[in-house]
Amino acid sequence: MITALTNGFNMAPFIVADGLRSENYRTVKTKGILQEIEVSGAIAEADTMIVVSHDKGHELTGFGGALKNLGMGCASRAGKLRQHRTVGLEIDTSKCTGCGKCKETCEMHLPEIIEGKARNTSLLCMRCPMCIVACPMGAIRFVDKQNLGRALASAAYGVLSTFKPGKVSYVSFAKDITEYCDCLSGPGKVVKGDVGIFASGSPVSVDAAFLKMVDYRVFNDAYHVDCMLQVQEAKILGIEGEVKPDIRRIS
Repeated sequence: MITALTNGFNMAPFIVADGLRSENYRTVKTKGILQEIEVSGAIAEADTMIVVSHDKGHELTGFGGALKNLGMGCASRAGKLRQHRTVGLEIDTSKCTGCGKCKETCEMHLPEIIEGKARNTSLLCMRCPMCIVACPMGAIRFVDKQNLGRALASAAYGVLSTFKPGKVSYVSFAKDITEYCDCLSGPGKVVKGDVGIFASGSPVSVDAAFLKMVDYRVFNDAYHVDCMLQVQEAKILGIEGEVKPDIRRIS
């Protein structure tokens, strides 16, 4: 709520969609890499929705836009964790010196130092990149990063299943495009200039339009994951839209 006020979202009542303690959600069936997803209660009960997104880079999916805002943003805390846990995390004990930097950096201090080596077996680990960045020996790495892109599509399908067809629209702002996600306190430097504003009745089309307009390989190369994967997976699961949309510029 403080973050909302800090960023100027005080012109209308602010509602935490899954409740103040993430206690308000509905578990729905979905398709793809996930079998079910916890959708925030206020989202599941809504009749219609406009998804407003900021296009930017993302450490695990390469890119974050409408699909990420739909799948991750509309899920409860449990749903967010379910998606992130599709990515694995490994610690190379041959490189680890047990310095504890990973534990110090982790917001929840989840890694443990056991017999001079770091271990992270906690089921609460959200697979954020902080411990990886903090490790001076490069001993920590993600495994199967592409799974999160698939999980986003799967979760997005579940969220949309709570709405009637045609009741969700999407507006994405492609400006001040940063290298990291807005969920981080430091989203990093701006890596692409202002591109414009995209609007569609499909999250597949609106994300694909942005990726088509820019050279998204800068994100692919930086994070070693295909940005387009989440869009293609959403299309495969049955979310309507064009992966190669016809883009019209309005000036």
